Amino acid sequence: MGARLTGQAQLVANRTYGDFERGTAVRVSEVDGADHLTILTAQEAADRIASWIAKSVGPGVSARPELSGSDPRASWALLGLLASVVLLWGLPEAIAPLGRRVVQTAPQRPLVWLVSLLAVLLFVSALIGATDARISGGILQFMPMLVVRELFAFLGLAGVLLLVIAGRYGRARAEGLGDYRTWIAGGLLFAFAYVAIGTLANSYNNLFPASHRLVWCALGTLILLPYFGVLEWVLRGPGRTGVWLPIVGKLLTLAALFGGALSGLLPGVVLLGVAPIALFFALFELVAYRLSRVSPNPWTAALFQAAFTSVAFGAIMPFTG
Repeated sequence: MGARLTGQAQLVANRTYGDFERGTAVRVSEVDGADHLTILTAQEAADRIASWIAKSVGPGVSARPELSGSDPRASWALLGLLASVVLLWGLPEAIAPLGRRVVQTAPQRPLVWLVSLLAVLLFVSALIGATDARISGGILQFMPMLVVRELFAFLGLAGVLLLVIAGRYGRARAEGLGDYRTWIAGGLLFAFAYVAIGTLANSYNNLFPASHRLVWCALGTLILLPYFGVLEWVLRGPGRTGVWLPIVGKLLTLAALFGGALSGLLPGVVLLGVAPIALFFALFELVAYRLSRVSPNPWTAALFQAAFTSVAFGAIMPFTG
């Protein structure tokens, strides 16, 4: 970005290019000892920013910024997030009368499906790794959001392949997907949970997307729907197996994401999404399990998970459009 603004092929760190008086001054600077998160409360970063603003605005701006440390709301917000678990436990039962119930049988041949899931995840990793994203831009090159397009391409393609396989063997059906009650229940479940969690998490990050991101959040929901849908159809169901099997499936997904990024098969930026999606998966299991007991419908649970993931990532990841 600095090279583009200055017209230079390469910039030297901590050297000012251009002119302050003309508003063309540009400098590339890196704060040692800070990372993606600690930069927010780094005194050195605040000092450099204030100094740059003082030079840009003119004389008279010289006060040293004082950081108050972490947001004082953070500890209370964390308590609220923990308390929201109670809300999320009761929410599926409150929404159940509005949804469409779908008869779901207990998972069959669980180890076979876990091996199939892992095989598809590895195949997709290899397929993406065989494509030079620098040339093609990746499968979802048209999505103007970093991390989002790489992560969603992986999960979306894996979901489509798994859905085809599961449909071929009668383990996944479209039943309930075209019923408006499924979309209403899934939408309300998402809206209530997201507003509660998004509001409480505001002291950590803003999870509410700007208007220009909404269309991409909606598209991302559709891209992710097959992945979450097939996991709900194949791995979840009545009995104990239907409890631990989806958890193992999501753990395999996280392992494939992490391993693929470290091995170079998947873009390294995917690592930025592993930690958030791990937290999301824990939340999803709580809600999806409860939903399967009070109002079983794999597509309702899948819609909730796909929408939550897409909107959250669509709100916080870098926008390049």
